[in-house]
Amino acid sequence: MTRAVVYIIFSLMIHSVGAYGADSVPHLPDEYESTSGLGSAINNGGVGATDSFSAISVNPALITGQKTYITNGVYHWPTEGRDYYQAGVVDSKTSSVAAGVSYTGFLEDFKYQADDNGKMTGASAYDSPLNRRISLAVAQEFGTTSVGIGGTFVEGHPVYGSLEQKRGEKRITGTGLNLGVATLLTPGWSLGVSAQNVSTKKIKDYAPRTYRMGTTYQFSQFFTGYVDVRQRDRVAQFESPLDLDAPSSDRSMQTPERMLIASGAIQVQEYLKILASYGESLSDDRRALAAGAALTNKNFSLSYSVARPYMKLSTAHQALMISFEMAM
Repeated sequence: MTRAVVYIIFSLMIHSVGAYGADSVPHLPDEYESTSGLGSAINNGGVGATDSFSAISVNPALITGQKTYITNGVYHWPTEGRDYYQAGVVDSKTSSVAAGVSYTGFLEDFKYQADDNGKMTGASAYDSPLNRRISLAVAQEFGTTSVGIGGTFVEGHPVYGSLEQKRGEKRITGTGLNLGVATLLTPGWSLGVSAQNVSTKKIKDYAPRTYRMGTTYQFSQFFTGYVDVRQRDRVAQFESPLDLDAPSSDRSMQTPERMLIASGAIQVQEYLKILASYGESLSDDRRALAAGAALTNKNFSLSYSVARPYMKLSTAHQALMISFEMAM
């Protein structure tokens, strides 16, 4: 089984080489769904249990789980568009109320815009239009159940074809609400549900509403399995099957994407963990494959993941993550 997971990782790496912009398959920018480096290795699932940095976005209730003060940094090479980074901190050790914050930013300015003649210019039609994304989360345990609440702030450029773009607005900002619950059913078996970016009508094209439900089971100290069901609202600008000029009211985009994700994590040796994941849409023909490896010790971890969030694309999403745990 371990050999099979390693084979998947190297297969993804081999097929990750490709020219940006070479694909015309409608797809959401990778940044919209990214949770962390380790999160990328399990297709951004893990609503039942995940690392504390991913939990800020996936399920804020899970930031209580590891009783640590940890800082994280991730650099992403997406399938298409600008590279981006994530940085954050989670403190679940110094107080009974855990708290976390993550920041997503870009090293280059957004360039895909209309010129004076209305012609679109820039590197990629599938580049995230955001300037920054900030997520906050707080959570507390009540026995074997944890409850979390948080928010996501986004700032970006008007999506092409939107009312804001037609009105000549240069900057879009807004905030969405995140909620989550996680409970330990038995030792090693947990269940989680979450709602992300609710009440975000103003920023629905930047932070689509997402619901998750899933479970995690630790079969042994060497193997953990994850099953997630994710429902996400469509973003017509990127996912319209017609063309990139489809208006946000396109009826074909009113049905949310529903995706089933199965993942596993294997502890190969004391300091090495290998992760792999497969996702398949229940509402269209999207399939996703991801894998990663992490070197860890008590105070430090380094991970690398590679993913094909859309198997029809010829390029892969890669992420390098560094985490430090601080003694308090």
